[in-house]
Parts: sequence; C-alpha cells; structure tokens
Amino acid sequence: MILFFKTPSESVIATEVDHQLSQEEVNELCWLYGDATLIDAEHVDGYFVGPRREMITPWSTNAVEITQNMNLKGVSRIEEYFPVSSKDADHDPMLQRMYEGLDQKVFTVNHEPEPIKHVDNLEEYNEQEGLALSPEEIEYLHKIEKELGRRFLNAFHSGNSALGCRISLLRPRLSETRGEINAAIAEVFSLLLNQFIRDWCRISYRCDGTILFSSTASRSITDVEPYTPSARAIR
Repeated sequence: MILFFKTPSESVIATEVDHQLSQEEVNELCWLYGDATLIDAEHVDGYFVGPRREMITPWSTNAVEITQNMNLKGVSRIEEYFPVSSKDADHDPMLQRMYEGLDQKVFTVNHEPEPIKHVDNLEEYNEQEGLALSPEEIEYLHKIEKELGRRFLNAFHSGNSALGCRISLLRPRLSETRGEINAAIAEVFSLLLNQFIRDWCRISYRCDGTILFSSTASRSITDVEPYTPSARAIR
C-alpha cells in the first residue's frame, strides 16, 4: 500500500509499505519527514510534479535506507511530489512527469515496449524526448550518422538518464540474440573510439543497459577535446 504524508511546505511524500503501519511507525515517519502529517486517504487530488514512476530516485534510495536504520520494516520506496497550479506547469520531462492526482498506482509501471522507429529529425526528437542535447552534441551525432551510413534508431524509450537516451540513439538494427547484440554494440563503440579499442579491450553489453569494458592494459580513454563533443583517444 502507499501512504501519503503532507509536509509543512505543502509537498506530498508517497511512501510504499508492505503492511499496515502502527501509530508508532506513522509517528516516526512524520518526524522523519519534518513534522509531516498523514493524509487519511488513498487518493490525493490536484496537480503534482514528481519523479517519473519508472525511476527510483537516489533521494528515495537514501530515504529508504534511513528508515531501515530507524528499524522501520517494510518500506520499499519514498518519493516527494510538489503541488502546481495546472497541468501546464514547467517541469523536466526527462526526470519528472505531471501527475493529475496521486493514488495507489503512482509507482505502478504498465508500459508496453514501444516499437523501434527511425529518428528522421534529431533536433525535433531532442525536444520531444527532453534529451537536453546541445547544438554541439547534435552536430557530432550527425557526423556519426554519416559515418555509420544510416539513420539513428529509437531502440527503446528510456528516461533513465541522459547517457542512456544518447546511447539508444546510436544503437544499430539488432536481432534477438544476445551474442549479435554484443557484437553490434561493440562495433559501434569501436567506431566511436577510433577503432583503437579492439587492440586492448573487450566490450560486452548487458540487457540492463550496462556497457562492460574488460582489459589487462593500464590505459584510459579520454576526449581529444575535453570541453566539446569530440573523438576519443587512448592514453
């Protein structure tokens, strides 16, 4: 179940627990949230800006760990939501979303995987998905697009991070097998690293989005131009 606490600053803290809390546990959470009060309802009306439900924020991770140190059992997620006057209020679409009311499904994710599609207009896609790519980065990606000889693909819709979104733009057309995915990702990154990386480093790609580098050489990869998007070099 999800409990809602209202703070003195009018924000709402949603707390996911696996059991009915005792009054003592509620009092401890109220103290932890800065003298907040428990909202005696399963739904909170109004417009709120808060973290995307797909993302467990670092703030939530730290808050849950604090409850564990307080010997509060069964708390799995804590997120804070800020009231706004209308659904048109400003927010960061990469990290936040607009909520029309908060209910027991505020943490529930029911998205179906979106189909792969070509990105025909990178500038428009940057605005649409809130990738926050700078003009220099877009220019650099257009250069990579020409080197790859194909359009970019939106391989998955992810709000996890700017890096995750940008990596998704570089993904080639992939088949279902993990081995071919690893090979394709390695090929793309080898191109981005000027083909040097195959001589000393093995790249593997995990299904959770992690790029793994393994090597016995004591070398590092750095930008040729550290303050602008540029090629990489091994030093």
